Amino acid sequence: MAIFFVFYTICRCCYTFSSMASSPSLSSFTLPPLRVSAMLIVAFLGIVFFVVSLWGEHRFKAGPDGEEALVEYVLNQGVEIGSPASGEGAVVWQPLETAIPLVSGTGFRTDDDNELGILIGNSDLIRLFPGTEVIFEEVNLSSIPMVFRVHLKSGSLWVSSLQGVATIEVTTGRLRTIPEEASAMITHVQSDTRIFAAHHPVRVAFLGDDESRSVWNDYLLTESHEVNINESQLNPILAQVQYTKLVKEYPFIYIPASSWDVFVSSALDADLERLDALKTGFLSSLRREGNEGSPEGSLIFRIEKGIHQLRRWFTFDDAYLIEREENDDLDLLYEGLYLIAQRRPEEGQNRLNFFEKEAGDFKNSSKLIPLNHVFHSILWGDEFYPAKTLLRSFRLASVAESDRFAMTFLFLRERLNEVYDLLDRGELANAQSALLDYNRAWFDFISVERATLAASAQELIEERQILQNLLYREDAFYSIAYYEVLSALEKNILSFTSEESDLNEERQSFIQDKIRVLNHLLTLMDEKKVGLEDGSELAYLLIAEAQDMLQKITVKTAVIDYFVSQLSELSLKFQFVNSSDYFLAEGTFDQKFETYLQKEDDLAELTDYIRSLKQQGAVQSTITLDEAVAEAESNFDMNGIYYVALMPLGDIEYRLFTIQGGRVNTVDIKGNYDRVTGIVYDLKIEGESFSTGVKLENLKVAVEDFVKAGESVQEEESVSSGDVSSSSPSSVEVLALSLAEESLVNEGGLTLVEEVMTVEDLNENLFHVQALVSVQGEKILVDFSYDQDEKLIFDAVADPEGRAVAVSDSILADFEQAVLEAWRGF
Repeated sequence: MAIFFVFYTICRCCYTFSSMASSPSLSSFTLPPLRVSAMLIVAFLGIVFFVVSLWGEHRFKAGPDGEEALVEYVLNQGVEIGSPASGEGAVVWQPLETAIPLVSGTGFRTDDDNELGILIGNSDLIRLFPGTEVIFEEVNLSSIPMVFRVHLKSGSLWVSSLQGVATIEVTTGRLRTIPEEASAMITHVQSDTRIFAAHHPVRVAFLGDDESRSVWNDYLLTESHEVNINESQLNPILAQVQYTKLVKEYPFIYIPASSWDVFVSSALDADLERLDALKTGFLSSLRREGNEGSPEGSLIFRIEKGIHQLRRWFTFDDAYLIEREENDDLDLLYEGLYLIAQRRPEEGQNRLNFFEKEAGDFKNSSKLIPLNHVFHSILWGDEFYPAKTLLRSFRLASVAESDRFAMTFLFLRERLNEVYDLLDRGELANAQSALLDYNRAWFDFISVERATLAASAQELIEERQILQNLLYREDAFYSIAYYEVLSALEKNILSFTSEESDLNEERQSFIQDKIRVLNHLLTLMDEKKVGLEDGSELAYLLIAEAQDMLQKITVKTAVIDYFVSQLSELSLKFQFVNSSDYFLAEGTFDQKFETYLQKEDDLAELTDYIRSLKQQGAVQSTITLDEAVAEAESNFDMNGIYYVALMPLGDIEYRLFTIQGGRVNTVDIKGNYDRVTGIVYDLKIEGESFSTGVKLENLKVAVEDFVKAGESVQEEESVSSGDVSSSSPSSVEVLALSLAEESLVNEGGLTLVEEVMTVEDLNENLFHVQALVSVQGEKILVDFSYDQDEKLIFDAVADPEGRAVAVSDSILADFEQAVLEAWRGF
């Protein structure tokens, strides 16, 4: 080609100068010496260009683009081929020979002892297991990617399209399976079909029962999941079923790798080995034949730039010029890859950046296909991953504007698949980084394309399901940072769903998944596989989201009651995990939780008892004071708790005592004790408040743990779990708040702002309160502190966000009058 255009350039220039010489108007400029000199210069430049073209065309064009057989058979004896049927006669079967071409209509069948492998482009694969019969309804070897539509009549088929060389569809009677750059196992016996997605998601389409076999509906089967479907029971109603309902009707089940069949594991291993072999071969060729190019700004680089400019001047075929310039751009790309392969990443990245700048108008994405195949095995953290990211940006730039949304969605799915791949390789740290990177990309995508996403609700649901399954199965992802995109996807899915019945179905599905995650999270926290802070933060997020969705479900069914009870129990369990009772108790989680529930019941009973003390006609104690004191002292002695005295608090049943001179070993303790429930409350250890009640049998351990930690167990856990303790007061605090509220309402006649009322000092019975006080027919908000023991209100400010009127200290009975006087005097 170069020779032809050099010759064409010289001839055209000669013709031009000859014409100029024969023109009368230019005769004064056509002296023979000038004409010959110009022609010689042009000829010389043409020859130089020709030589440079030859030199440039020998440059390394790396990539797995060698001439290889498109389809190869890997077989033993016992495999037959059926030629395309002619007319209505039966297919004639004969032994398969490797030289027979694969065309549309070709059939294959294996006996009970042999297999057949059909290798496509030395990468993708269709494998027939023993006792299998298929018909290739369509074969297109000229398209990119190649297309194979296979009818599985009976038996088992392994399909791999990991490198994207081929699009393979497998149809049984009423199902179509399409591995999306994935590996899958399909087994069909009579009307029963089993589909297993071994690697990457697999699309399962439900077909109509008419001749056209139109698609009624479809969904994505997540990696390591299988589904079993009886095709004879498929109903036309599937065409109207929403995606979430479809998954519920035909659920897929997670199969851990330890439970895979041996032949499935070996088949996938072979697929991944071919994938890695392509990368290995490419790198070997790159290191052996590649070159680093000329450094930008060097003399050779400038000469090359000049030669490229000459080529633009003297090449008159635009198509050829574009072809050559794109090849030059590819040279820069391969030079960058070569430098990276030579462990010179900074230089390689600079060359890739230069390629990105120079190849701004690069449009022929087909030239990148060989590299795309190689880069299927390049994952996050690999030295070549920046080049893979760069290629994605070029592919995006090369497609029409209308196709960029779909391609961006495709790349996001690929990135999620890469997280699965990294986990399969055991690269947990890289998988975590890749998932965070994926999350950032999704947030960027949502912020830019949210309006367009409304038309892609099913794709969002599919993405959410794949992500949900990943997060659930991987213990290292039980942190709120990894769940943020899942929450964002769910919010968008719900906002894009218009039908109320579909909304209810989706909310129920999301709640069910959250309950499943929460139960597993509890197990992980109990086994110390997830930290208290990360686990609690995630738990309260999921519970809050689930409760919000639950409130918005418009149709109340039995499952709603189940969700309510489950979320209530889970909330209590996570409250327990964040309490000192969890660390003090012994046994299994269920045993410890049962003990905690019993203590909570005891505290509730204690609360009721203390409230009943104010009522007349309380039940007289069945034992004497001396007997009660003796019983309490015996309990303390039995548990090894030293005390000077247990002083009765004066209740009529002789249940309550204050501990005087209490000590565990050398540690001083103070508090109150309930003889009936065995709870020590208002506990102080060396002056530090222990804000939750402690069973007497656990008191010694609690004090010892306090000494070891240097602070109370409860406070330690409060710090580590963020806002958990502040939003969830202990049972003793609830009791104290309840008693204070009762006093303020019944004795002071105040209307309280309950969510603002908090404990300031539990030991001194001090509370921070906001209440509405009626002043001249107007309700005024008043902020104050309240001493429950002295019935004293102090530090009061009326209308704190407005006039901020200071109110003098007063007893509870005179508080409204004090507010009125302060308001009048303002």
